[in-house]
Amino acid sequence: MFDFFKSFFDDPRILEYVGNLAMSAILSGLIGLERGFHGRAAGMRTNILVGLGACLFTTLSTFIAFSGQIVTLHGVGAPDPGRISAQIVTGIGFLGAGAIIKSGINIRGLTTASCMWIVAGIGMACGSGHIVVAVIATFLAIIVLTSVSIIENMLPSHSYRSIKIKLTADNDTSKVIDAVKEFSKLQHVNFKYNSVQGEYSIVANVRIFKRNKTDVIFDKIYKRIKSVTNDVISIQWTLQS
Repeated sequence: MFDFFKSFFDDPRILEYVGNLAMSAILSGLIGLERGFHGRAAGMRTNILVGLGACLFTTLSTFIAFSGQIVTLHGVGAPDPGRISAQIVTGIGFLGAGAIIKSGINIRGLTTASCMWIVAGIGMACGSGHIVVAVIATFLAIIVLTSVSIIENMLPSHSYRSIKIKLTADNDTSKVIDAVKEFSKLQHVNFKYNSVQGEYSIVANVRIFKRNKTDVIFDKIYKRIKSVTNDVISIQWTLQS
């Protein structure tokens, strides 16, 4: 046991290993801090562990690669330092997939899974001694997470919604459709008449610009429909299925 500790502290690169692991934990924690602030399941602890694991495996692959020769079926050859690193990339894909949640037509967790992917890369960079690259990647990732969403909201992109309207039977549905078309681009509309309850059901699929807040658009459509008819039973606003 004494010989083990003696050889451990006699290693001239011990400070480099500790520094690489510490830097990996710090940089991974910065990205995890942002995720945790937004209430994501893969927060600070998860990202730190992913970064530390990637750093550790990369360091081990370096050890193995430079530990000597190996015997293969084709003779004596040099160890491949990329084999363990390649498995990190594959393994983190499964871990990231677990962070993606699909609920109906909504998908959440893609950004968090991408964070775990970049954190693994940062850990690998630290493990291979490329600290400057790891630092640059970390701050670029933080800029993307905190600032790009602002730019995305400013850009004109489309958003698709369904408006479900119920009316009493004695109504002019064309006026209702005109009210919908006034504030959005109508893609498809479906009418259904319920003779038992004596009401019309209208489902209008529309396209709007994302830069205009969807709730504001819905409020305008709702008020416009109420202005053309007083016999509205209900109006619902949902994502298109």
